[in-house]
Amino acid sequence: MEPVNERGECFVHQLAPLDHTSPRIHTAKLVYFCTNENPDKIFITLRDALAKSISAFPIIGGSVGLMKQAPRLGTLAVQAPFFTAEEVLTKKDLRETYDYEAIRKEDFPADAVDFKLVVPDLGANHSRVLLVQANFIHGGLVLTVAVHHNVVDEAGIFMIMKLLASYCRGDDGSLLIKPEWTDITPLLSGKGTGRLEDHPEYKLRSAEDSATRITTYQEYIAGKGTTASAILFFSDEALERLKKAAKRVEAVPWISTNDALCALVWSCATAARKLGEDVPYSMFNMVVDGRAKMDPPMTSEYIGNVVFVTTRSILSIPSLDAANIADTALNIRASVLAINDEVIKDKIAAVMGVDDIGRLAPGGYSSLGRHLACTSWAGQPYYTLDWGKELGGVKRLRFPKTLSDGIFVIFPRIPADNAGLGEGGIEVQIGLDKAVLERLRGDKALNQYVQWR
Repeated sequence: MEPVNERGECFVHQLAPLDHTSPRIHTAKLVYFCTNENPDKIFITLRDALAKSISAFPIIGGSVGLMKQAPRLGTLAVQAPFFTAEEVLTKKDLRETYDYEAIRKEDFPADAVDFKLVVPDLGANHSRVLLVQANFIHGGLVLTVAVHHNVVDEAGIFMIMKLLASYCRGDDGSLLIKPEWTDITPLLSGKGTGRLEDHPEYKLRSAEDSATRITTYQEYIAGKGTTASAILFFSDEALERLKKAAKRVEAVPWISTNDALCALVWSCATAARKLGEDVPYSMFNMVVDGRAKMDPPMTSEYIGNVVFVTTRSILSIPSLDAANIADTALNIRASVLAINDEVIKDKIAAVMGVDDIGRLAPGGYSSLGRHLACTSWAGQPYYTLDWGKELGGVKRLRFPKTLSDGIFVIFPRIPADNAGLGEGGIEVQIGLDKAVLERLRGDKALNQYVQWR
């Protein structure tokens, strides 16, 4: 039975204009658990928890599609068809293929499992809000959770994971849900000139190419076939040293640990690329959470997309090296500060000013062999979630594929005082051309701070 509201109407959740600027894909995570519980028992627990989560929060059981009687052409909504827990959750028995302890001893390599095996069929189910696959391995579980990017950003994914974990451990997850989770009102009021040309991160497709006419399932990332991924680990101690190296007495404004980390990775990756004199500059883009930057601030528990891409971090190739990490970190900090309430409201005005919102798309990313881009999960405390006696806590999170050239992901901070997780710190997965990645492994400046995993 499809969910209905208090008036008996079929449930429909309108997405905010900013949601339309995210890629129409699923954002997936691999979640590693260490457990020797019976797989059938674990699967039943997950299925029941998922059923309760869908009942309490019907959005995650729905589909993304064009909204009928929408306020603007191309408006998306979560609506029918809705799916049950049995339809959302799939499973695979890979106990003869993978061993948790062997993967743990190797520090959970990026390619520890075959992504084609452990990720649900996203392409065939591209309109569903949520897809979950339980992959049982010897001594553990790899849980793949994939949520539609038009419905959530990283903060939203965490809230859904938090809901599912609460039911897995036997708590009433409905107590977590608040009206603010889905209140798009703060994102419906734009202000400023609202000129789309002032926001190059958004691409306006032709009317013929509008998503209202053509069903697209595109990543908006141009990668290179020779790209390889690696995981770098920055311990808490190393992060402290790195932040001090990036902080000058006269440095105003304040420099964050994230600024320092990104400055080092950007500098060293650019040096490893050995760019010639014909390449004048390198650009760095970072995804920034805009919730706290709005006035008044939005709640951190809002699940929709409130993310923006920095556009000002550009440095000339000759000056971009680890010796100038403080200057590079300041450059990144300036680009983050440039995303403020005034700019966000102008972006909203620009997005809302488009006649057919289906024509909007992310501008795309191409490293051109010299640019870098970053997204971060560091602000979400995945490792503090209790998933109950059968699963325990998350042992590691991973990205379920090889990253495109120039893309890196900052994983959640590993708390130092959490038994069974190893040394406290932050992991980073980066995608680069294979030859560049090999040169990066030998970078002395980088290796002052990182352990390779």
